[in-house]
Amino acid sequence: MEERWAKMVLIPAGNFQMGSNDGNDDEKPVHTVYIDVFYMDKYEVTNKQYREFMQAIEHRALGYWNDS
Repeated sequence: MEERWAKMVLIPAGNFQMGSNDGNDDEKPVHTVYIDVFYMDKYEVTNKQYREFMQAIEHRALGYWNDS
């Protein structure tokens, strides 16, 4: 894989507190969520970089790509 795509860090599995008791109804209540291990880019990725990555792996963008 090209170096510019390789700057990722492993995020370990674990629990975190999600939501807000003071927020909107769809944020309540605070609750524990388990997330499995995953990788995340170490640095921010621009839309242009993401598009280039999708093209490099020959993956078609999702239908709502232009909605933003």
